[in-house]
Amino acid sequence: MIAEVRLLGTELDRLDAAAARTFGLNRTDSRALDVVHRIGSVSPTDLSKELGLTTGGVTAVLDRLEASGFISRRPHPSDRRQLVVEPSSRTERLVATTFGPLAARTRRITEGLSAKELVTIGQFLTGVREATAARADELMAER
Repeated sequence: MIAEVRLLGTELDRLDAAAARTFGLNRTDSRALDVVHRIGSVSPTDLSKELGLTTGGVTAVLDRLEASGFISRRPHPSDRRQLVVEPSSRTERLVATTFGPLAARTRRITEGLSAKELVTIGQFLTGVREATAARADELMAER
């Protein structure tokens, strides 16, 4: 099972590289766009925490993504001193065409599984993700 999880990690990394190339982005900008798309609306400060980058680094990333038409920045609805970053309609279209086929393949894989099996798989994936994040945090703290 551990070998399959490691292989999955390798394939996810390969998919990330291919998607970044499809979008015409470097890997850091692609990761940032993925977070913005997943969350939907995020502050630059929260994005910097999510990515493990400085706020200055995130500003440079956001400048590139905005110039390329992937995101927009607007004032926070309740605090005009803050900004909110949101994905553009261009991003929505590219994500759908890039990752839609993978979502369809994944649905086909899970079609015959029971609700209980899906819950078990979900719990396993959550546990592996949390364990991976914890180890990454440990390694970062050691630096």
